[in-house]
Amino acid sequence: MTELSPFLFAQHETDERVLQDAVDNLRIGLDQLDLDGTRLERSWIPDPLSPADVLDEGPVGSDPGDCVAVALVGRTDFHPSDHADFATSGDQRLAEPTATDYDRQVLVPDDPACFPGQVCGALVTLNDVRRENALYAARFELHKGYRWVGDDALIARSWLDRAYVGEGGNTELLQSYGVDVVLAMDDGEWVRFQVVYGEADLGITVDDDTTRAIMRSAVDGLIQRTDEAIADRR
Repeated sequence: MTELSPFLFAQHETDERVLQDAVDNLRIGLDQLDLDGTRLERSWIPDPLSPADVLDEGPVGSDPGDCVAVALVGRTDFHPSDHADFATSGDQRLAEPTATDYDRQVLVPDDPACFPGQVCGALVTLNDVRRENALYAARFELHKGYRWVGDDALIARSWLDRAYVGEGGNTELLQSYGVDVVLAMDDGEWVRFQVVYGEADLGITVDDDTTRAIMRSAVDGLIQRTDEAIADRR
């Protein structure tokens, strides 16, 4: 499963049949995990991204292979269409435990109401985010695009197109990429799978294991908070 993460990022806009094979393989791999296990048991280190995987999405001159990466999966109480509906919301802050601001602008389509019901197949967004966690506090613009694969898999990828200096001037977000998948399993349950790749200059030395632990906690919190935010909209 480790190789699927860079593939899903790189091939986000490819033919749906190719992505369907990848989603089917992901479903098989996730079915081998204990989805009710501990955070560590539901997590692994994905294969690194290469410059060929990100093409023009990342900051100029950056090497995505320098990123620290972590993948995590968790159960969700909601169908991918519910997640697609929430993705069209302009305020994403309720789903982001480490974000103090998260304002979303939908770039495509003109009327995002077509996306949850798959009347249109893609959603492209630009997000103004202020994030604060144990490593840094910073404001940045995040690109995130979504698409449907079949009737029961919503996949997304996100990235920063440049580096951002953190508040106080002593930290810098050098690059960030993400993969986000919500899909139905064969047993009828729904799961959410997220991968985060990031590189930052924190002004202090933080080992990769500590960084991954913080990233796991943030992703797990996001999965839970998104479910709460979707429930609140009903």
